[in-house]
Amino acid sequence: MTSKARIAIFASGSGTNAEEIFNYFKNHPLSEVVLLLSNNPDAYVLERANKHSINSMLFTKAQFRESEEVLNELKKAGVTHI
Repeated sequence: MTSKARIAIFASGSGTNAEEIFNYFKNHPLSEVVLLLSNNPDAYVLERANKHSINSMLFTKAQFRESEEVLNELKKAGVTHI
């Protein structure tokens, strides 16, 4: 059996599209959303992810560009698709 695709979503706004993706892949046999990443601490998408029990990571521009913190979080979550 093939393992599920593990999806990460990058978002920085209200998250209406992200929530549609959360809902689409909820209980999907082949894919699941496992991580939401945002560079905006005020983004409502963080609350939407929490409501769907999806882990989230808030990162700075420096963390994204100058370190491997974001990449390490993607690896830790076993992300296969972004």
